Amino acid sequence: MPCADGEHYAVTYIDRQCLGKDSDWWFHAHVFSSETRAWSSHRLSLRHLSKSDRLMCCRHALSRQIAVAGSLGWVDLMSGIVLLCNLLDGNPVIKFIPFPESRVSFLDEDGHPELAPQYYCNVACCGDLIKFIEVEFDDPVVRTSGIGWRATLWERKISWDKWEIRSTVDVANISVDQSFSAVLPGLWFDETQKLDLKKLIFYTPLPSRRDDDLFYMVAKVNADDETAWAIAVDMERAAVEAMAQFSLGRYKYHIAMYSSCDFPKYLNMTPGADMYNPVDKCSKRMSVARLSAKQCVVQVLRTLDWLQELDQCLEIERSTDNTYRLLLQFSPVSSLCSSIRPMVKYASQGEAASKAVDFCRRYIDEETRHLFVK
Repeated sequence: MPCADGEHYAVTYIDRQCLGKDSDWWFHAHVFSSETRAWSSHRLSLRHLSKSDRLMCCRHALSRQIAVAGSLGWVDLMSGIVLLCNLLDGNPVIKFIPFPESRVSFLDEDGHPELAPQYYCNVACCGDLIKFIEVEFDDPVVRTSGIGWRATLWERKISWDKWEIRSTVDVANISVDQSFSAVLPGLWFDETQKLDLKKLIFYTPLPSRRDDDLFYMVAKVNADDETAWAIAVDMERAAVEAMAQFSLGRYKYHIAMYSSCDFPKYLNMTPGADMYNPVDKCSKRMSVARLSAKQCVVQVLRTLDWLQELDQCLEIERSTDNTYRLLLQFSPVSSLCSSIRPMVKYASQGEAASKAVDFCRRYIDEETRHLFVK
């Protein structure tokens, strides 16, 4: 998070410890200041939250991060946003923002997610404005071209107590200019004699990070293609604004892992710089994963943090194998089938060796086949 002076920044993470029950969790915020070059720790109280919000915080995945004005948020697409406010004044406060109650929920009869949430919803921020988009499919389980869908864009500021619908659009009403036929011939629909977005396989939505009604859809012409398309849709005008092709390479079956991001100016990527470079060190230790340095940092830090949480849950005697499998499904590497094996191998060689690592190794063949490949 950048400081007000524009020169300094803060790095923050939340440490959460389980004491055995859903309501018995300790939260601490650890903040590093580039100005003092030191860490500070803050105990976060949940007493000011409602009982339901406290429960959601304790069950939150604490995965993807977003910056909301002067606050930092952790997004769990299954539930909502854990927001750390007053981050830079030395007295951080935790808040929970649930997603709209009327949102679509793809759960099986046991209450487990039937689809990865990133396939049909996403979050973006513009200053203090939070934007949440979700897509409802005619047939969400079957991903193929020709399936109808409707997108709804919600918005909310931190000071608001509810979400408001900003825009809605049905794919059947989205116009595609004829000039795009030269860019993407696969959009042509003989029956209607026009370009139609339903000819594409819809994978994941993403709201723009501006105060507008644009959203971006990631799509493919064929499921086996190694290339995908990013398409900008103006929901207010119900029209395609632009489209661009990009390569997936060997990640062609893990398209949902893509999202927009910014690399801060403070991140020193220069080899041999005096400042400690975690990207360079991490890439050397994780060469077996054959990932870029940027991917390596994100995956290692999130995986080690998740392994620690899983280890704590494994200490609870009443936990069952089904509970463990559900935890594995919500791991930060759940969409990275090609990387989870080297992640576990790397973790088992260092300080992260634990029951969680043993558990992952024991179930990895079964769960990779059942959860990731599917």
